[in-house]
Amino acid sequence: MCLHSNLLGWHDVPIARIVERVTQMPTYIDNDAHAVALGQKLFGEARELKSFMVIMLGKKIGAGSYMQGRLFRGNTGAAGEIGHCTVAPGGPRCECGKEGCLEVFATSLALLRRAAELHLPATEIGQLEGLAAKGVMKAIELLRHAGSALGIAVANSIQINNPELVLFADLVGFGNGVFITSARQAIENNIMPHLLSTTRLEFRSVEKDFMVRGAASIAAHQFLIERAAP
Repeated sequence: MCLHSNLLGWHDVPIARIVERVTQMPTYIDNDAHAVALGQKLFGEARELKSFMVIMLGKKIGAGSYMQGRLFRGNTGAAGEIGHCTVAPGGPRCECGKEGCLEVFATSLALLRRAAELHLPATEIGQLEGLAAKGVMKAIELLRHAGSALGIAVANSIQINNPELVLFADLVGFGNGVFITSARQAIENNIMPHLLSTTRLEFRSVEKDFMVRGAASIAAHQFLIERAAP
């Protein structure tokens, strides 16, 4: 069930039931970040971990978390909406209706929109990072501010949830540039010292089938494991 989507204007839409009726196949639905977290637990870097977070970096920013060996969806399935953490009170309005959300500053869409306003010749994140690597100050400042905003939000999540690993899935080509460096620095500067030494930060550029494998993990887990549970 899609409980709510600002982007699509949907409320309580039974997506799984609709797809199942059309395809005549068992269908399961979940948040994309939750699906990726489950995929990492079943087949990826987090197979041996009980507590970890996956942060999705792309046109949107989302998070999926495992806590004590279980995927944490929250009361209504909305856990992990890190993109809508307020990082600049009174800042620009987000599509969710709030002001100053992380997504207003740190998604690829927000960064490229701001780059266009600054007359920077970049239509992809890699091009924006390339300008920063050449010393273009407007590009450096834009990426640094966005990365720092992400780092602050993640630092707060680390202190609340105390994960063993935070895995950043780069879907749009940030690479190991100003954005990621700024995010890492902001995290390290804003968590308690003992968490700095016990929380592993991993930044990964991911393949095009990354999201598909996450979706397959949801189906496999629901069909093979949860159905079999007593």
